[in-house]
Amino acid sequence: MTSLQDLHDPTKTCISLVARDHSDLQQDNAEYPDYTPFSSRDIPGGYDLRLKAYREAWKTCCDRIQSIVRALNAPLVSTVVSHIRNAYSKDSSLPNLPYPELPVVALSAPGGHATILSDVIDILHESGQDRAGGTSKGKERAQDATLIDSMNNSRAIVTHLHPSECPNLLGLMKALVCGFVEEQDASGQNGDEGITAPAATKRKATASLANYDIRLLVAWYTALLELRDPGPQLVVVLHDFERFNVAALQDMFYICSQHISRLPLVFLLELSSPANPSYLHTAFSRSTLALLRISTVAAPSGVEVVREIVQKTFFDVGFEPDVMLGPATLDFLIDYSTRHSASVDGVLNIIQLAFLKHFDEPFSLFVHDTYLGTRSKKDACGKLQRPESFNFLDSLLTRIWHDCENLPGGILKPEIDWRNPSVSDVLDLVFSAHTESKQRAQRMKLGFQVMLLVQDFMRSEGYKSTSSGKDEDRLEFLTGVVRGRVSKDVRYLGMAVKKLTAKELDNLISILYQFFQSLKPHLRRDEEPARVRIVAANMQLPREALDEEEPDEQTEFPKIHPAVPPIAADIGEWLVEYLESRIVRLDQGLLWDVWNTGMTPFPSELLNPAPGQSIVNALLHPYDFVESQQVLTSSGGLASDEEINGESKKPQRRLINVFDWYESFSLALEMQRRHLRKQTRRTQRKRTASASPRKGKGKARKPAADTEDEEEDFDSKEEEEKWKVEVQARFIRALHELDFMGFIKHTNRKADHVIKTTYDIPD
Repeated sequence: MTSLQDLHDPTKTCISLVARDHSDLQQDNAEYPDYTPFSSRDIPGGYDLRLKAYREAWKTCCDRIQSIVRALNAPLVSTVVSHIRNAYSKDSSLPNLPYPELPVVALSAPGGHATILSDVIDILHESGQDRAGGTSKGKERAQDATLIDSMNNSRAIVTHLHPSECPNLLGLMKALVCGFVEEQDASGQNGDEGITAPAATKRKATASLANYDIRLLVAWYTALLELRDPGPQLVVVLHDFERFNVAALQDMFYICSQHISRLPLVFLLELSSPANPSYLHTAFSRSTLALLRISTVAAPSGVEVVREIVQKTFFDVGFEPDVMLGPATLDFLIDYSTRHSASVDGVLNIIQLAFLKHFDEPFSLFVHDTYLGTRSKKDACGKLQRPESFNFLDSLLTRIWHDCENLPGGILKPEIDWRNPSVSDVLDLVFSAHTESKQRAQRMKLGFQVMLLVQDFMRSEGYKSTSSGKDEDRLEFLTGVVRGRVSKDVRYLGMAVKKLTAKELDNLISILYQFFQSLKPHLRRDEEPARVRIVAANMQLPREALDEEEPDEQTEFPKIHPAVPPIAADIGEWLVEYLESRIVRLDQGLLWDVWNTGMTPFPSELLNPAPGQSIVNALLHPYDFVESQQVLTSSGGLASDEEINGESKKPQRRLINVFDWYESFSLALEMQRRHLRKQTRRTQRKRTASASPRKGKGKARKPAADTEDEEEDFDSKEEEEKWKVEVQARFIRALHELDFMGFIKHTNRKADHVIKTTYDIPD
């Protein structure tokens, strides 16, 4: 009964209807087999093993991306918190204003707000003692120590408003007032902020202020000041700000502006639109904007953020992802970011879909270990020797034989007879392939980082480069690095290094030395020859050459010491040799595609860059999108009630009469009902004719022009009433769904009319 009661609760946005008998659900699910595209060569239990491996690999990658995003948003978070904390300081407000302004912080983050808002609210909720002690969460998310020290004595109470809870001014004010007054523990402690608040008392409905009256909030805050002075700020977070009713928001801002002297309200707006042009200045009137003191903060977005995420996740020597992105996924990611949306959410979706697609392959269960879900190598060998694992082992051996024959450097383990290996040898080869794949990717990332350092240095010194240094070019450069097609850029870079002067060469050597010194110990040991070469070049560079270089009076170029060109040429040749040996293709080696997505086509059909236009197209062109639903259209296709309603309102004007719309909808359903009955009668006649064939010869009687098809069905009065109720219910449901999706809206001018919000057909 709980679910049925929730149906009548206007505050519930989603309820769960649990079936009483689960046997029906199991029977329905049995009709749809499990998703096993490679079942012919999969191992028993391989789906669960791959799913476990996917979760572990994706969690590692997602945590890395979130840490990068938090590092990018750290200055923004500090700015937002600073605006909130200093909203009522003397330096923030202008003197001699005719009326006080209501502080508003507009956070524009087209790429996603979740991480930014969570960091801001975490800092606002942290107590002064926690911040002074330096909790692990605070250390990670609040990196500005000076800002934290200034916040130690300031506090804030935060409440959240959502569009679904605030359809009008009454709901908006009720959510605002109750969000502060009623969200507290019975002991008088605010659970989130840890701030002492007035104890909750039972109020009489006849002797108390209404729960939507702002004077109730004023009285509550006045009682709070008696317990703690100075009182905390009241922060109101408006989620999905563009979805709120503009008229209700304007009235709310006006009401709150009348009580600024008694309520330190600060509004934090979550905007999905870009900062310029501003949604506030477009949607709100000038009289409302005059009441607000708006501080606009724009989150970093665009191709720069995408490049930073991809580069620091898959091309950073300090992080090793379990699966490396291949050229096909990188190409799609670049195309999607430059053409559609360069957002953090888009990057996360693309990488996650690439990981899901990658773990369809049965061999991907070797991503983390070679034990096949067992505890030891002996158990893994026993699992492979079972008869049901023969297909998997056969395909694995076939792949090993193919790769070993084509390996340029020979077999990874010469002591193993790869033409006739044992099961234990197969697992050893897989482990060696995993180690080699990680080392190859690490060498590639080292070469890429060195090349990036040299390119940035040469560009800062005024030298030309093969790339412009823009984020779009750097993203495309990543695909060339993965494919190993950067020899032209490497040689051009070596030629430019040969032209460096003594001072420039000294600075370059210093940058490279610091880079190799900052590597992890095991990487620093592997790169010992490169470090020795750099130190030797630094010792060969004459110190007097740094002081003798002065601009020539005739050419205005510095005089180059005769000992510098040979050293620069030596460094340039070494750099070309080093980069060409490091930046190689990753699609080589034994079982390389287990740890690399390679050239696997990206499942672009699962990612829709324009869902809004697709929904409108589906409603306006149902025959192109839907082939089997539950209601027949007049042309013989099948469409849903929402599509029938969408077709019915197309010829209408801006205002649509609901009664006329209902008549059109019911007429369409009635025609389809008759069509269904005709089809049913024809099917029954065919079955009857096939079950009792006529014997004997003679002319067959020609049917009389489908007289039965032309017969009218007369329903009983009870059936007719049921049909009318069903049509009304289906119309109301379709109408509400169109309203929920935003294609129509109600008007106060005419109760029996609705307003269309879409007019053109976006082909």
